[in-house]
Amino acid sequence: MKQSVLQKIKIDLTGVPETLFITLRIRAIETKRTDAAVKDLYAVEILKQIEFNESSKNKVSTASQTGTIVRTIILDELINDFLHRHPQSVVVNLGCGLDARCKRLSLNDCQWFDIDVKETIAVRRKFFEETPSNKMIAKSMFDYSWMDEVPKDRPALFISEGVMMYFEEKDIKALFCEITKRFKSAEIAFDTISQWAVKNHKRHPDVKKYNAPFK
Repeated sequence: MKQSVLQKIKIDLTGVPETLFITLRIRAIETKRTDAAVKDLYAVEILKQIEFNESSKNKVSTASQTGTIVRTIILDELINDFLHRHPQSVVVNLGCGLDARCKRLSLNDCQWFDIDVKETIAVRRKFFEETPSNKMIAKSMFDYSWMDEVPKDRPALFISEGVMMYFEEKDIKALFCEITKRFKSAEIAFDTISQWAVKNHKRHPDVKKYNAPFK
């Protein structure tokens, strides 16, 4: 992780990209607990460096806190299991935001790709540096040209956390179909929500604060 600076960084994100702060804040809060189920020191350090305006967005609900941490644990376990079965593999983090899994988990000989839209990757580069085993790609996951940069000669795991629910079902299906066409050995791990949650997204205690409705 890049060195901290004394002057705080002002970040201007809107819409779906801005929702990365929900997850970042939750993991930082969890890490500070004495009985933390997830330790993400990167989230704590990143949050310290960002300048936030006074807003209701600066707090997260207990429900989101619990749900996100459970989701984090499950996805961590799925990734670790995949890497145990396929040590020399590829992991692609779709809609990565400021997720630090590429640093938190033991990747062994895995090649890791973090993919997100240009404005989000620009923010990510303020806190993370690329390495030979960890590359960042500044493209929408629906711009399939990113697939040209990912090796096809080894097993691949595609992960997406807290992302898919913000997009249309037809677009997600098309993305999955394209992955199956281009990659001979691929697994996909992602979270989803119910139709009820989509219809009632304005009742979500945290997402309702953002211009990012569930679809």
